[in-house]
Amino acid sequence: MNTWRGNKVNKKKVCLLCNSEFLRTKHNTKVFNRQKFCNRRCWKRWFNGRNHHQWKSTKIHFCIYCKAKIQRHNKSGRCRICFHKGIGTIKISTPERLREQKRIAENKRRAIKKKVTVGEFTIKDWEDIKRKNNLTCLICKKTEPTIKLTIDHIIPLSKNGEHSKVNIQPLCRRCNSSKYNNLKPLIHES
Repeated sequence: MNTWRGNKVNKKKVCLLCNSEFLRTKHNTKVFNRQKFCNRRCWKRWFNGRNHHQWKSTKIHFCIYCKAKIQRHNKSGRCRICFHKGIGTIKISTPERLREQKRIAENKRRAIKKKVTVGEFTIKDWEDIKRKNNLTCLICKKTEPTIKLTIDHIIPLSKNGEHSKVNIQPLCRRCNSSKYNNLKPLIHES
């Protein structure tokens, strides 16, 4: 009599396909608890008779940019064409954008150091603010190709102004430095 692991060695199960009884042996003890077929051939016959399309998700996914059908929903939600073209990716390729991003991070660091309210403000928000003001300085009314716009806090951080979208305006470097920490903007005659 086989005494390996008590009486569990001789336990019988019934195959789901052919209804024949089969025994557990030493080499398949770990698999036996989840084993439902007597051999591989019965399992293959059962497996090939199943509708495998039911196992896949029936939900149809679409690319969020071109609205083309995609097979499965990946993290970006883009089809292969949009993915390879780079549509929807944020590219910081120019050194100018890198500098602006560093300035925004520096202003946020200053705001945290001054212990003022830090709101949500990103480089995209800054570009939206510049576009809304037609890429012009609000004091001297010069446009961006001739000047470089900088981030100015309407209520300065030194006077407990918050670092958020509502407290930021585009000014050129000259106007921003002449404004210093005043609440009212200076008007330049030019």
